Amino acid sequence: LYLSQQQLKEPATAGQKSLVDQGRKIWRAGIADRKVPACAACHSPNGAGLPEWPKYGANNEIIHLNNPVTSGPDPWRARYEFLLGGIPPMHF
Repeated sequence: LYLSQQQLKEPATAGQKSLVDQGRKIWRAGIADRKVPACAACHSPNGAGLPEWPKYGANNEIIHLNNPVTSGPDPWRARYEFLLGGIPPMHF
């Protein structure tokens, strides 16, 4: 990988608050001006000692925060769509 070939200017450790904060921002939001997507958009948040998060897609699936964590259809989606369908658009 390209990133694995980069040389660090100084060791990256959790004690370097600025690097931790920058990494957190990239993980969550990416780098918009460089068109770098958020790491979390493609990669799983799973890690040692954390609950396993299932993969889910854009087919109206949601994460169910139960034990164990699962993903699947949103059982309330039809109701939301019905309710939203009756609300006129708001113009400000």
